Amino acid sequence: MKTRIKIGRYRKREGRCYEIACCFVFDNEKWHLIHGAMFPNSGRYAGEKLLHAWAKKGNIVYDPVFNKFFETIYYQTHYRAVEEGIYTKRKALRLIIKHNHYGPWQEYIDPA
Repeated sequence: MKTRIKIGRYRKREGRCYEIACCFVFDNEKWHLIHGAMFPNSGRYAGEKLLHAWAKKGNIVYDPVFNKFFETIYYQTHYRAVEEGIYTKRKALRLIIKHNHYGPWQEYIDPA
């Protein structure tokens, strides 16, 4: 039996990766929310470090800004994406309530 993926409709996606990635994880079972950074090779932000959020399940990544699915290895190689925080739906919800925003939360997490 195939699992149906729910993707929300958003007019403006750029600058809303944390919000949209959270909503995607809340709407879809067994996906994890990822906070990290990417270093694009081309385009407007080529060579810059961009804080970013996406969703991941196994070897598949969903990028909320591109609104596309990628194999993890391609996503990490092509966009030079680095995972800095991995959150379950439950942990993400607690952090949203605690900090009153969708992220990033890395600076709030005690590394111990």
